[in-house]
Amino acid sequence: MSEENNAQLLEKIDTQRNQVDELTSGYSSLQNSIEVLKRENEKLKKKLAFAQRKALQQTKGKNILSYTLEVLQQHNEETKNEDILVEEQQKSLQVESQKRLVFYVKINQQFQDDQDMEDLSQDVQDTTSIMQQKMVNAQFAYYSDSPLSLDQPVYIQGEFNKWKPALMERLANQIFYYDTKLLSGYRYRFNFKVDDKITTDCHQNSEQDQDNQDVNFNYILSTSAYNQNEESKIDPQILQKLPIFVHPDLISKREEELKQFQLNVAQLQDDTSQAVNEALQDYSKESENQKIEILSLFLKRNRFVLSKLILLRKIRKHGQALSNDDIVQSSSEQITIFDEENQRITKAIKYLIRGKIAKSLEHSLYYYINSYRSDTNELVLIRVYDNNGILLIDNQASEKNIINASESIFFESYQILFKEEELKFRHDLIHNKDHTLRLRYDVKMIPLEEFYTLECIPLETQPQLPLDSYQYQLEVYNGRVQTALGDQGKIKFEAYRDNFNYDSGNSRWAFIYTNEIQGNILNIFHIHLNEITENVSFEAHYLNENQIIDDFTDFTGSSANYRILVKNQRIHGLLFNCGSNNNGQVNFVEYRLNPGSLANVDYSNTLQYSTENMLVKVVNVPIGILAIPASNDIVQYPQSQLQHNSYGFCSERCLNQSLGRFLDVKVISVDNDETLLDNEENIAIPPCLMNDAMYDKKERYIALLKLDQWTPIELEKNF
Repeated sequence: MSEENNAQLLEKIDTQRNQVDELTSGYSSLQNSIEVLKRENEKLKKKLAFAQRKALQQTKGKNILSYTLEVLQQHNEETKNEDILVEEQQKSLQVESQKRLVFYVKINQQFQDDQDMEDLSQDVQDTTSIMQQKMVNAQFAYYSDSPLSLDQPVYIQGEFNKWKPALMERLANQIFYYDTKLLSGYRYRFNFKVDDKITTDCHQNSEQDQDNQDVNFNYILSTSAYNQNEESKIDPQILQKLPIFVHPDLISKREEELKQFQLNVAQLQDDTSQAVNEALQDYSKESENQKIEILSLFLKRNRFVLSKLILLRKIRKHGQALSNDDIVQSSSEQITIFDEENQRITKAIKYLIRGKIAKSLEHSLYYYINSYRSDTNELVLIRVYDNNGILLIDNQASEKNIINASESIFFESYQILFKEEELKFRHDLIHNKDHTLRLRYDVKMIPLEEFYTLECIPLETQPQLPLDSYQYQLEVYNGRVQTALGDQGKIKFEAYRDNFNYDSGNSRWAFIYTNEIQGNILNIFHIHLNEITENVSFEAHYLNENQIIDDFTDFTGSSANYRILVKNQRIHGLLFNCGSNNNGQVNFVEYRLNPGSLANVDYSNTLQYSTENMLVKVVNVPIGILAIPASNDIVQYPQSQLQHNSYGFCSERCLNQSLGRFLDVKVISVDNDETLLDNEENIAIPPCLMNDAMYDKKERYIALLKLDQWTPIELEKNF
């Protein structure tokens, strides 16, 4: 407890001591005249109001003192409207008030004991004193975050009473306490029973016991009965030396449980240890068939390792509960060994499943092998398509699309696609238009009391499906379809509004991805635009020093309805053609991704390569649309092709083949920037999945890669 907190606590105690003095004076007056008692009660209520509010804010239920006074105040308020107080009521009030005062004095003295503890030095003598074992008064409290009615009793149960519920006394609607005598020098575990449900007090120390039951715990010390405040003044290392209390009647039971766990560990046998150790040496260079066999081997071995760890942790907890240091040490050493093996196997499994596709043998459904749950030894599978063959983009991966498959179930019911089959599958996923719902729709305006809402009226879909197969959410300001939702979740779609053209550029936005070529050519290779007309075309112009945007607003003779204007190797403007004398500019953000650029890739259901943030480095950028100065002699620039397998897809609309290019990247990290990959992984991904790192990530990237600085990929922004 800090000096500042001690000062506040002392100030609070002095204030409350003064209040009690006034209260005592009031009770003395009560003996002479009931009218004097009423007047004193009115004074007391005003002074207690502030103290009560302050105590509620600062202590969250741990300072029972304020709540004692609150109960007293409530009692006084009940007498406010009584016209006549008979002698028996007066006597009852005196007894109850004196009882509360005695309890307060006890608590106040305990606070004073805590203050005295500040002067004790933390040496061997004090440690011995703290660990001294003798019967002392001990108090337990329970604070409920919400009031409990009178028909909701609270019980406490713990090792000290052999886990038999004992009724706690109600101090207020949210405060309960229990007094008992306990042997000091131990850590006592307990929990509570409210409405026949076992619970803990979130405002107190908590842990799990040897049976993985959630419990609170208190240190009962010989130096003071009020341990919750005292323990914060003692070196935590000293407190941790205190043994866990085990009731004498339960020791034999705990010992029998320990023997059974030790027997279970001895009976666990596995003959894959040598094969696993050999496979862990260089599994990345094995053939596809061998990698699948190794995956099966690793999953089988990890099932054994996890079973072993579960039992060893139970043994350690029972050893701790029985204060058997030899068992605690030996089990801890084994836990360390098997934990390290589990981490090695887990890392290998994640590598072997990264980016893989599995096919259900029973239903011919395809799944991403999303991740591996090392705590349950399960592979997490997420569906690729919905029941209509449309790509799912449910980033939250709702439960209906997820399967947690154990090692035995997975290899019995699913088949991992081999390399050639996977390449065909991914090519079809990206280029087959039937995996994207194309919707032609109209909009109906529905007036409300003060506003209006828009309703999507589906007119036609490709592929042809019942028009009520999906639900559509519109943007109110422009009638653009924002999301399409089916039975399996959100899907990939393109929506075209029937007989409609934007009349303003304010409702349009674009994300443009570019890279520089030879210092005077700009390659525009990827664009996302919230266009809701079906036919869209682009042309690029490179402005010289004397040209401005207004020089290009006339689209006469041009078949394009969008013009990308480039100046000084940056996007200078994006114009659209809405008809005669009605041309405008589109808001845009330009992202510059040159070979060597570093970028962050957030986890997305549209990629399914890693469940954590990735760091990638751009290796190769294919050609899209080139913006070349008129003075440049180059007529045609050599086309650059993707060098690696494509992963993922764009969740937004890609407008044409030239402006929907992927990038070749080298994957540097797949674990939220914690470590670098041991083996180089090269893939191709959509650039729209890449982004600039946030500030905290930039710092980690710079430290991870030992960079001088971070080069941002976002260049221009005219939103």
